[in-house]
Amino acid sequence: MRTFRQFNQILVEGRYASEHGHRKVWNEFRHNKTIRTSLGQAIDLLNNKNASDDDKEEAERLMASAAAHMRSRIERAKEDPEDPLNFNHDTVKSGNFKNGKTDDDAESYYNELENNIDAVAYSAREKKMRAAVKDGWKMVTAGKKQGELSKTALRGGAEPYQQPKKIEINGKKETDKQYKDRLDREEKASYQGVTSGTSKSDNVLIDPTPSKPKEGEKKDPSNQDPLINPLNRTDKESDIDHDYKKIGVSHKQGANTQIAGGEPGELRGVGAVVAKRASMKFPKGTERNNEYDRVFNMFRNIANTTDYRGSDPNQIRRRKAAAQQIWNRMSDEDPKTLQDFTQAQASRGGVFNKTTGGDMRDATAGIMTKVPATGKPQQGSSNKPVSQQGGIIPRPTKSKGGDEGNRPMANRQLGGTANKLGKHEQPFKAFFPLAQQIASRRLRNDTVLGPGQ
Repeated sequence: MRTFRQFNQILVEGRYASEHGHRKVWNEFRHNKTIRTSLGQAIDLLNNKNASDDDKEEAERLMASAAAHMRSRIERAKEDPEDPLNFNHDTVKSGNFKNGKTDDDAESYYNELENNIDAVAYSAREKKMRAAVKDGWKMVTAGKKQGELSKTALRGGAEPYQQPKKIEINGKKETDKQYKDRLDREEKASYQGVTSGTSKSDNVLIDPTPSKPKEGEKKDPSNQDPLINPLNRTDKESDIDHDYKKIGVSHKQGANTQIAGGEPGELRGVGAVVAKRASMKFPKGTERNNEYDRVFNMFRNIANTTDYRGSDPNQIRRRKAAAQQIWNRMSDEDPKTLQDFTQAQASRGGVFNKTTGGDMRDATAGIMTKVPATGKPQQGSSNKPVSQQGGIIPRPTKSKGGDEGNRPMANRQLGGTANKLGKHEQPFKAFFPLAQQIASRRLRNDTVLGPGQ
């Protein structure tokens, strides 16, 4: 049985996946002279702090010109079997087609190229993508990249594991290996948080700049081209000394796309990350601990409420209503925490440890790209930092899939299109600076609890 997410993707994406279309269009035009000239000029205008309204209109005209050039080129490619954008050039082995490529997939292939043109042509609007546009960064698939979960996300609010002493096994003191294996098992058994390391990015933009060779080392020139040697390896793997600049891109298409769908362990893990970040803005000690508990307890309460694996409809109805009440109260009384949670869910920042060295993949998402469903251009296209994603009120629901009764309830967050917020989505809000937040909270506590409480 397909999950809701899989079924929804088939409805809006067809047989050729939209994120592959995004990557195809980006990579084909990233070195195109006409496109780079137009978008480069647009970026120069937009980067000017003193840009006038006329300058901004000219930048929009240049991006529209780039989009028109892309559309014209794709139309010509349909009739030219030798063109890299022609359907025949996307091979069966590429894995870009759902359930394999057939001759009937040409329509969905060209539709998805069309759906992604504006996302590429107007990417210069977003400041965080301008270097990638101007310097021709390469876009690669995130593939099945698994993020390395942070200890905070893994523990999910559980106390840090305390290492015990060695014990005797069958009258003999356990060996170092037995001791280490036991510690690993016991520590993992104490985890209450996130278990899935599935990447939040669909594609990753990487800076093609090669690393500098170490002193006295000579590199094969071909190895410095990321198209040939994407990890920029030298003869020795240990010689990698370059941190790739990279941007993880989460790709969404159409309306009501799922931003996240957290089950109880995920709520505890991501909630612990959000609570830790919020608490670090307060002085070490009682204030910091209280803020952590205040934020984390909201997520723990929802997780405990929705941690039900049975099929009793009355239980499901009661738990859904109770969890929804907490989410609604958070939206009304603490919208910043809801926004922080939504952003953490969408990006996995803090949930995954950062990748370093020659690893060009990134399981976290820094940019959310939205493109229209086929035949619905009015939905628009956009590239926005996940840090500008507004809060989305989750909707508790019974998970589907797996053995009957073996899955707990989930809390799904559905986002809108580039031009229209989702039903339960809030606009992004820049909250008060830290000093004002602390002063406001102290004033509130003094008023309600008394001075100094």
